[in-house]
Amino acid sequence: MENFKYHFDDFTFAMYNMAYIHFTETDKDYIDIERCLNNLEKKFDKLMDKLNKEDQSFLIDYIDKFGHRASCNSYAMYLVGYKDCVKVLKEIGAI
Repeated sequence: MENFKYHFDDFTFAMYNMAYIHFTETDKDYIDIERCLNNLEKKFDKLMDKLNKEDQSFLIDYIDKFGHRASCNSYAMYLVGYKDCVKVLKEIGAI
């Protein structure tokens, strides 16, 4: 069973990555937000430069953890959707 879990995790992560890449390249809202963040980056950098190193480090750590949490959430929701799809296929007799 350990071997199956490894291969299942590997498979689902690869599928998730492909879906994520497709999403980031095609979703209008995501593209708009990315463009907006890119435009705000210079202002953010200027504000960060005004902070002492300890505060800079804190904010960078916070932003990294915030982003990592969102990434973990996204992957977990992808797995739930995958499992729900299997349930639906079983319910309609496709598998």
